[in-house]
Amino acid sequence: MKSKKINKIIITVACVIGIVIIGIVIIGIVLCMVVINNNSYKSLDLKYESTSKYTITSGSTGNVYDISKEEFNNIIEKLNDTKVKQKNFEPTQGWSSYITFSDENGVSHRLEVCKDRIEYDHVWYAVKKDNSALYDYVKVLENKYFH
Repeated sequence: MKSKKINKIIITVACVIGIVIIGIVIIGIVLCMVVINNNSYKSLDLKYESTSKYTITSGSTGNVYDISKEEFNNIIEKLNDTKVKQKNFEPTQGWSSYITFSDENGVSHRLEVCKDRIEYDHVWYAVKKDNSALYDYVKVLENKYFH
């Protein structure tokens, strides 16, 4: 009789421990999903009150062209609308064009825009698929200034 009670207690404790372990695993999975979603694509959300000397530099010739404040503002607007996530990329041969400007503190910034990635101030970001308005606009500027 006592061994049946002991067996029932052991089975009950084992079931409770099993349920606790399953709960911990489920909570772990949910937390992992939250961490993964926090590493998802997002906007850089850059704000510059006062900027100066906006240029675009040709990757093939090295020629530097001044661009207008309106063109620069369009770049920043499209950059902020572009969904990116920080990512390390293997070095590539050559480069296309890049945009430079100085902020209100006189700090120089550099933006290189490729189809699937951008480099902003020496940090590479992957661009979310089908998020190409910035790339398309930079191509328009390249055609305007380089041809």
